[in-house]
Amino acid sequence: MLTNLIWFFFQIFGLFWGIKIALKVKPDVIYAHSFASAFPAYLVSLFFKTKLIVRIYGTGNLYWKWNNPWFRLKESRDYLAFKIPADYFVITNDGSHGDLLAKRLSVADKKIKYWRNGIDEGTHEPEPSAKEEICTLLNINYSSKIIVSTCRLIYHYGVDKLFSILVDVFKRESNTICIIAGSGPKQKELENFVHKNNISSKVFFLGIVDREMIKKILNAADIFVLLSRYHNCTNTMWEAMACGKCIVTTETDAIKEVLISGESAILVPGEKMNDLPGILVNLLNNNQLRETLGRNARSRAREVLEPWPKRVEKEAILLEELVKK
Repeated sequence: MLTNLIWFFFQIFGLFWGIKIALKVKPDVIYAHSFASAFPAYLVSLFFKTKLIVRIYGTGNLYWKWNNPWFRLKESRDYLAFKIPADYFVITNDGSHGDLLAKRLSVADKKIKYWRNGIDEGTHEPEPSAKEEICTLLNINYSSKIIVSTCRLIYHYGVDKLFSILVDVFKRESNTICIIAGSGPKQKELENFVHKNNISSKVFFLGIVDREMIKKILNAADIFVLLSRYHNCTNTMWEAMACGKCIVTTETDAIKEVLISGESAILVPGEKMNDLPGILVNLLNNNQLRETLGRNARSRAREVLEPWPKRVEKEAILLEELVKK
């Protein structure tokens, strides 16, 4: 109920300010950021007879939950955004199948731009001193093996699954710690789990950290883990690849387009999650395999990921072409 009220007031607020700004700047294109702004942006584009782009930063679990009538009703605002007659839908290719969802909702192929995010220039460059800096910061032994996960602490990203596995891993590999960089609504629940299972000395919640610190954490890591329930082609995955990390992640159709299990990552099918403790222990004890997987992941990142300036240029060209029409 509260969410619906917030959305309703945002529509009014967004429409008011959209018209006010458009009167001042006389736009050629209205660019709607997110589902929430799509409807007021559409109305403003009608009033001022402009082109319209709807920018969607991933579609979460909307594709997978389509067959659930209650979920479709609950999230109808987001689904209906695809019915807006925009000139283009620019959708982040994060593995959430936003392109397939758009097609399912009758958006023409020519109107869909399904692009991966870019990567910061310099992310590929190694930082040899990173592990020493992180170990000093956290007051842990330099010899410690480090497992890292950098993501929002929400149900979708499966950090709860990682923690369940770590209880077993820590028993078998006592010189291992885990760093969590990110925050979210699941944090308190995860902290309680850590305390209850007596692994507080081995799990470090760093919260939201800046880009420089993310790079240091990844360069210090021995293994990067992301056990997403739906999609895992995220910025954090691209950063881990660019940093040359040994990656363990859920096997999804989207990630299989980027990484090959056993060659550039370890991809774990949903039905084999029980094998994860053994997989992590094996990797922790096999330096050569970790290095090979990490090296191949970095090489793959150079092949499939664009630096941000090049990625942004694609969108700029799209805008310029749209204005010329």
